[in-house]
This record gives sequence, structure tokens and C-alpha cells, in this order.
Amino acid sequence: MPELFQYVTDEQRSDYLENLVELVYLTDIVERHGIRNARELEDLTDFMLSSIGSASSVKRISDAMFACNHPITDKTVKKYIGYLCDAYLFDEARRYDIKGRKHIDSEKKYYVADIGLKNAREHFRQDDGPHIMENLIYCELCCRGYDVDVGSLYTTETDQGRRRRVGCEVDFVANRGNERIYIQSVYSMDKEDVRLREKRPYLCIKDSFRKVIITLDGKGRRYDEDGIERIGLIDFLMDSDCI
Repeated sequence: MPELFQYVTDEQRSDYLENLVELVYLTDIVERHGIRNARELEDLTDFMLSSIGSASSVKRISDAMFACNHPITDKTVKKYIGYLCDAYLFDEARRYDIKGRKHIDSEKKYYVADIGLKNAREHFRQDDGPHIMENLIYCELCCRGYDVDVGSLYTTETDQGRRRRVGCEVDFVANRGNERIYIQSVYSMDKEDVRLREKRPYLCIKDSFRKVIITLDGKGRRYDEDGIERIGLIDFLMDSDCI
């Protein structure tokens, strides 16, 4: 939000962002679409801001809000999400079956257009680092002209002599023309089980497109023994040519 930079203090910036959500986005949507229960829209917006990057369906969102004492029907959820996306407050990432090479309509992920709006609405709690990082990467990829989906695939593993089908996810499948890049957003890679979990989907993908892991605790760019590229978050954000 460019206008943010004309303010000097943190309090002024916070007030500007909060008013932007309340007055420009929510009030405008209520007036434009003639919404009678504005509180429902606010509750849904707050719920979506608190769960950015989480796989969701309309029914799952409706059920979760009902469990939080904010009952709202599936039909209304679908309608309001459409309004919020049309207003560019949220963006929708569809699921893409990597092996089947087709989109899946069962679940989607939603990302806020500007992470400052989420922070201001939640009073800068700063307790959602991994999802905020994922949201930043998504927005940056969109700014660089990529069409971004959420990758989904299944692999078969053997456990105690039994073969089982295991679902895997690639955070982002970024396409731009004939170019494709697979990207995992990982807050920290300091644990072995995390490294194995994040690399597992890549080892199941047999094409030759770039496979990248972006980490908050990494610096520079390097490849591991499996040909998977690792890039630090700051390097990714500061160098538009790295991806």
C-alpha cells in the first residue's frame, strides 16, 4: 500500500491499515452488494485472515465458523468469498493434480493481497510466521507474472510390509508461459524430519522443472545432492532474477 509510506509513526501506519480494511474494503462491499448482516462479512473476513494458506472448502469454512459460534450458511460463505476476492482483498489459489495434470475443485487456498492488512486487523500479534511467509511468497510470485496453483500428488509408501497411498503437497506450482517452478515455503529447515517431509513431494515428481525450497533461515542459493535448490527468503525477495 504506497500511501503507507507517507506516515511517520507505527501508530499512524496501523490506524491507516485498519481503516483501509474497515472503510474501504468492508464498508464498500456492504454498500455495493446490499448486505444486511455486515457482522457476518466481518466475521468471515477475520476467519480467513487468521487461516491464510490453509486448505479450505466452503463447507469446511462454514463448519469452522459454526464451531466458533459464528453460524453462517455454505451459500453465504461462497457468496461473500466471491465478494472479497472481487474486491482484491483475497486471492484464490486452486489445487493442481501434478501427476494427473488437471485442476481439482475440492479445496482451495486463500491469501490476503497485502500482509499488512492482516497484521493490522489482528493488532500485529506476530504469531503466524510460517503462514505469513507463505503468503509473502505467493504475492511476490504473482507480482512477477506467474500463475500460481497449489500442487497435489500421491505417492505409495511401504510401512511394516504394507503399501499405502500417501498424499503430498507442493506449496506452489508457478507457471509463466512455458516455464514452471515448484516451490516449497519452509520456515525453518533445522530438523531432519522437516527436511525429509518437504523434499518428499519433489522426489516423486519425475519431470525436469526446477524444484525450489525457500527458507527463512537460509542464505544465498545452493543445490543439494538430489538437485533441489534452496534459497533464503531475503535473497528471493531482493533478487527478482533468482526465480
